[in-house]
Amino acid sequence: MGKLIRRCLGAAFVMILLGLGLALGVNAVKGTEYMNDLLRRMTGGRIDGWMGSLESGISKGEELLHQGISQGEDFLEEHPMDGETGYEIEENVIFDEDRETMIGDAEREFAAEGIRELELEIGGCSFVLQSSEDDRIHVKAENVGRFQAYTDQESFCVKAIQGEVLGIGHGRQRCQVTLFLPENLSLEEVNLELGAGTFDAQRLEASKIELEVGAGALEIEELAADELFAEVGAGKMLLNQMEISGESNFSVGMGHFEGEGTLGGDVNGECAMGSLALVLDGDVSDYDYDMECAAGTIYLDGKKYSGLALEQEIHHSPEHHDEKDAYDAEHHASGKRMDLECSMGEIRVEFK
Repeated sequence: MGKLIRRCLGAAFVMILLGLGLALGVNAVKGTEYMNDLLRRMTGGRIDGWMGSLESGISKGEELLHQGISQGEDFLEEHPMDGETGYEIEENVIFDEDRETMIGDAEREFAAEGIRELELEIGGCSFVLQSSEDDRIHVKAENVGRFQAYTDQESFCVKAIQGEVLGIGHGRQRCQVTLFLPENLSLEEVNLELGAGTFDAQRLEASKIELEVGAGALEIEELAADELFAEVGAGKMLLNQMEISGESNFSVGMGHFEGEGTLGGDVNGECAMGSLALVLDGDVSDYDYDMECAAGTIYLDGKKYSGLALEQEIHHSPEHHDEKDAYDAEHHASGKRMDLECSMGEIRVEFK
């Protein structure tokens, strides 16, 4: 996320809290009738009743926020930016100065034997992951500003950023990188960092997968892992068919995450000002829940949980019906827990 965006969000959040705190303080000292009368006089009668207006204002504010985020995501996807006005592409893709750096168009191939880790750092480019027709790794780059592809012991690394602006009114040349991996390549770890740009893959599989999207858009049709970490800044991430045997971690800033599939372990979900949506195999009773909301909303299996400083625990295991003890996996029927934390955005969890 860009420095300017972070500063603006921080300042906006602080001002919201200060304004709300001031209003609550005046209400406590002067009373609700005083606040109602003050708002009527200040708005010419358009607002009548401050607490009701607060609730409706928060609801309307959330609706406008989601609309603005969606429009901003679409703009960033179509018009990648760098510098102080957007995502700092070059700062977030760190090139190895001891390795060969290519510009423009390039093609390379490598032996896949011994490769156990995949490291991808992409800024402003369209990246496509496909299956190789042989047992070697192939990578093709078109119109890249800077590009590196190399092996480092058991790791295969690809780094690429978009080219320079062609001129006023001409935008940038389309930058695309295509990586071809052998179907029988067994990966232990995948680390992917995507700035402004896109990433598309039919299938991605490894023991541990870490995905980070800054201001771009990522879509994977099939994803399989023992452990998953997925983080979205101001972009979009779509995981259509997840098969995660262990722990899953999801974090959303201003962007949007949507995932569907099977999660076999504990789930941790955090959402600041964007949206996080999960459609999972199984039943709501497969998990025990710990939910927290500052001013956001959590929808769990069709039920809405919202309100200022909400804290809610839900236990489905028989051992916890009459007590609120700390979670103990040994005494749980499902052995799974879901922790959801929503600041000013929205989290939705549904089951099928």
